[in-house]
Amino acid sequence: LITTARTTLGHIMLKQNNPFEAIALFQQELEFRPNLATALDGLGWAYLKLNRLSESRTAFKAAIKYQPLNNLSYKGLREVKQKIAASMSNS
Repeated sequence: LITTARTTLGHIMLKQNNPFEAIALFQQELEFRPNLATALDGLGWAYLKLNRLSESRTAFKAAIKYQPLNNLSYKGLREVKQKIAASMSNS
């Protein structure tokens, strides 16, 4: 996995339960490297933490497009789909 200082810091922010700061870092990184799978994956997890499911799904799908062997992105995509299905069954 290719990573940068910004994506590493973004993942630290996620672990510290600061998804808004993480999103800002991942988005800054994507301005410079729009196809960076680690930034897209991190963005997916940050959006998932905030229950922003469609944005999360979009980020995970993009991460998989650029790095098809990243199991974490597939795991995140499965979690998004489960949350969407659960919210639909609760409606």
